[in-house]
Amino acid sequence: MKAILSQDKSLQEKYKQQLLHGEELATLSADKLKVIDARFLSLLKVLLTVGATISSQKDFRDFFVSIASEGGEVLGKMELNQRELELLFKATVTSFNAIVTSIATSKRHQERYTKTWQRFIDGVKACVLHMLTKKVW
Repeated sequence: MKAILSQDKSLQEKYKQQLLHGEELATLSADKLKVIDARFLSLLKVLLTVGATISSQKDFRDFFVSIASEGGEVLGKMELNQRELELLFKATVTSFNAIVTSIATSKRHQERYTKTWQRFIDGVKACVLHMLTKKVW
């Protein structure tokens, strides 16, 4: 997934546009949408990099460090509150469903990628929201 999304700029842009114009973020202000627009591709890069490196116990531990440092840097600049972050993560999953056909042609692979992305983003969201309440960044 990382290899395909990180190399295809048009697919990244399609993902971002799908996210920005989806119903999940419709309640956000124009200023918040501009911030997300400006920083989403950086966030996507962090998510793909972190997700692609989790394969051992050490990598799993590093996941939390990466989310706190790299994810915190990008998300901190977005200045989103908890509700807005929850909407952003929901839109990240929903929008991925719209581009998954560009990544995989078989239904089986599409379902696998979609479910994996959903679980991964749910885990990242839980960590980010916990760090937000603990004021890690």
